[in-house]
Amino acid sequence: MDQPKQQLPIKHLSPFITPVHPRHGSIKIGRIHLVFLFFALGFIDAIQLLRIYPIMNDKDTFLGALIAMAIFTTVLLICIWFHQNWARYILTGTLLLIGIVGLSLIPCLRDLPNLSGATMDILGLLAGYLCVAVALIISKDIRRLTSRRFE
Repeated sequence: MDQPKQQLPIKHLSPFITPVHPRHGSIKIGRIHLVFLFFALGFIDAIQLLRIYPIMNDKDTFLGALIAMAIFTTVLLICIWFHQNWARYILTGTLLLIGIVGLSLIPCLRDLPNLSGATMDILGLLAGYLCVAVALIISKDIRRLTSRRFE
């Protein structure tokens, strides 16, 4: 007689419903993390512009370096958005290098009369760079976003 048709599970009926693997992270949440990191780096750059720029002697060089760093981090975040794993490594390494070298130079700021009052500001900015680098390292969602295994 008539055999009943085998019903497929609902997740196989639609190409838009995909199984979630929480241990690997999510691409959508990885992109949300990237937007958050973009605004965090923009905030760090804005604080540098507002707090440290007025006390610098060579304002043009400082402003040029700040603009170059903003463009550099934005381009690398865009590359991470488009699944380029090398950009995550370069951005993480650069932020760690800035943070570690900057923290090691904090004792030298006491000798500079114009920067001695901005030590806490600089320390906070370096801590911000290190926090963004750590977020890039430990975020499973950003790791999944840049991994070729899940495409």
